[in-house]
Amino acid sequence: MKNYKNSLKSAGAILVAAYFALVPSALSGLFWNEASGGGGEAGDLIGTAQIISGSFVLDGIVGDLSSPTDRDIYQIYISDPTTFDIRVTLTTGNTDTILAIFNSSGLGLVYNDNISETNFRSQLTGASGFITTPNIYYLAIMGGEQTFTSAGGNIWNEAAPFEVQKAPDGAGATGSLIGYAGSGAPTAVGTYIITMSGVTPVPEPAFYGVAFAVMGLAVAGIRSIRSRRKQRNLPVSF
Repeated sequence: MKNYKNSLKSAGAILVAAYFALVPSALSGLFWNEASGGGGEAGDLIGTAQIISGSFVLDGIVGDLSSPTDRDIYQIYISDPTTFDIRVTLTTGNTDTILAIFNSSGLGLVYNDNISETNFRSQLTGASGFITTPNIYYLAIMGGEQTFTSAGGNIWNEAAPFEVQKAPDGAGATGSLIGYAGSGAPTAVGTYIITMSGVTPVPEPAFYGVAFAVMGLAVAGIRSIRSRRKQRNLPVSF
């Protein structure tokens, strides 16, 4: 009986240890750096987006627009679609920005040019109602005087009002992102900081696959012990 209880306790300990060892805990908030964290220039299409991954609280992104036509796209995970907040809070030179969010197929979801008539930076929030489920999304930032394009034309019209968050409303609204049009604002060069809440690094499928595999083995071990105990007509208490 003593050996049996000890076996059950050991199996339970393995299960608990596997969970806490493999599921990442929240660390102090950090800003993802395009150059050092991502290893260089973020791409400007869905297939070349810089993936923000890791186990930390994501406070935002620090990146750089090296020319008026430089555009950066990041793969992120919006964990709270109703209250998330993504905004350009600091720029060095690039005072006129545009933010947009796409899904994994490259379809546009929401876009903002200016926060207000006097603030030409950009902001996207859950209050807009255009993001409805926690999922992986693609966040794009670029300077003003440019548009996102699909095979059908501009995904969003670059037209007033500029201070709203809006769904795709251009001729190419129903198409996937394939490129850009426009020469870009001369002021769209420099470092930017995007602050975030309700957004996390992208979960790593391989990581969680290992976690659940180990946890599954631990559970299987517990069941095996209980089964052997029952076959011997001995009491089971776990």
